[in-house]
Amino acid sequence: MIARKLQSPVDTYREVEAELAKRRFGDFIAQAWPVVEPACALISAWHVDAMAEHLQAVSEGQIKHLLINVPPGHAKSLIVSVLWPAWEWIRNEKGAQRRGLFASYNDGLATRDSVRCRTLIDSPWYRDTFCPDWTLSGEQNEKNYFVNTKSGFRISLSVGGRGTGFRGDTIVVDDPLNASDQYSEAARRESVFWWDQVMSSRLNNMETGSKVII
Repeated sequence: MIARKLQSPVDTYREVEAELAKRRFGDFIAQAWPVVEPACALISAWHVDAMAEHLQAVSEGQIKHLLINVPPGHAKSLIVSVLWPAWEWIRNEKGAQRRGLFASYNDGLATRDSVRCRTLIDSPWYRDTFCPDWTLSGEQNEKNYFVNTKSGFRISLSVGGRGTGFRGDTIVVDDPLNASDQYSEAARRESVFWWDQVMSSRLNNMETGSKVII
């Protein structure tokens, strides 16, 4: 008779939790939240579930163009620009090959979310829970531009700034226009021109690529 080592209930529970987080973005949000927001508990709300479901549909190719209209202070940037790209890299075997361009009217906001995403990916929780077979590349690991060893990357851009030299599988724009410029026709035109002319051809594959605007 061959003795078999039984798995502890704790280990089994962790494996189940990890599998649920891989399969459903909403579960990933709930599990990752204490890592990115340790001082503020996640309050379950319908808008969080709605964003999670729609973003998962984008990842699965069911939606190619998504517009999210949510008031300030409702975690939209954290969910879309921080948690979502981190989830995409572990959701399946090819997930780590995903390449994303993330832009905002404000360089500081774009950098903030990029740093938070990188910190989450480097966290013990993320590494121990999902045990990815890739790491962040030592050749390109900056606050605004980091690459993993599976060739996936996340790049932060500014609306109206650099971006013509990069292509991605997903383009995300978080607040393309400063609220103080909402009544400026010139500012609106500049933002629309950047989106229509500069970013319109920045997808790796125009048939399967996706665009998300917050």
